Amino acid sequence: MILLIGLSGCYKNNELQVIKPLDLIPKDQMVQIFTDMQLIEATVEYDRMHGSDNKLMEKHYYQVLFQHYHVNARQIRRNLDYYNSREELMESVYGGVLAKLSKQQAVLNLEKTLREAIEQSKLREKEFQRFQMGRSYREDSIAHLYIKPVF
Repeated sequence: MILLIGLSGCYKNNELQVIKPLDLIPKDQMVQIFTDMQLIEATVEYDRMHGSDNKLMEKHYYQVLFQHYHVNARQIRRNLDYYNSREELMESVYGGVLAKLSKQQAVLNLEKTLREAIEQSKLREKEFQRFQMGRSYREDSIAHLYIKPVF
């Protein structure tokens, strides 16, 4: 019985502890990186669903991401392990990612709505011009009938 209690008490001490990396990426930057990674994965999955499974393009996307943030795959992996070992911190990062993706989706929806409104406006403008052209032609014809030229 004492042995079981002793072993269960040691369990917490024997859990894998991830050491904070020397090249720790700040939380705000991790949110940016993870957001971009989610967009890359969505793009790759979209391409796969539409018959294009281009591993070179996926690799290129990640190379651009690494260059943009001045990081490498190993650094991302170390930081991901560290953030994953701290549940509250990782929840905060993913909360930030979700907020950024939601904001980007809202912007895309707004842009789509604006494009549709502009198209509707152009169609209405064309209809109005057609109506105006027809009206002025009719007005000119009627005016010629009733207005006698003065010479």
